[in-house]
Amino acid sequence: QAITAVEGDSLAVLAGRHGTTEAKLRSLNPVLQQSEAYLTAEGETLSSVASAQNLSLSLLREFNSELSSWPSTEPLPAGTTLLLPVYRSTTPIPAGLQLLVPGYLPSTLLPAGEWIYLPVRRSAPAVEEGLEPLG
Repeated sequence: QAITAVEGDSLAVLAGRHGTTEAKLRSLNPVLQQSEAYLTAEGETLSSVASAQNLSLSLLREFNSELSSWPSTEPLPAGTTLLLPVYRSTTPIPAGLQLLVPGYLPSTLLPAGEWIYLPVRRSAPAVEEGLEPLG
């Protein structure tokens, strides 16, 4: 299903709105897989780069599969080129960008292994003010 991004949309917002994951959105939209180069400084580790760049370690490893077995706390050689995702969880997506989202309806059979992620339920007070509790 095709949608058009609006002002304020990010991967996290779109994933929540459409009951899917950021990884699924990336897999459906090559534009969301764009990366930029980052050169490591002396003493930087995968963990420190992920933290400083506001990325999860798993996403950093996804974009740098050749380092998938590199220990996350072991310093990388200075000058190592890492690829960082241009579009991160909270990075604004340009308004008007056409994107694909899973088009599952409640009556649709899901492919084996797929999940539907529902948005977080907003909590409501158990008892409204001015009403007598039951029981």
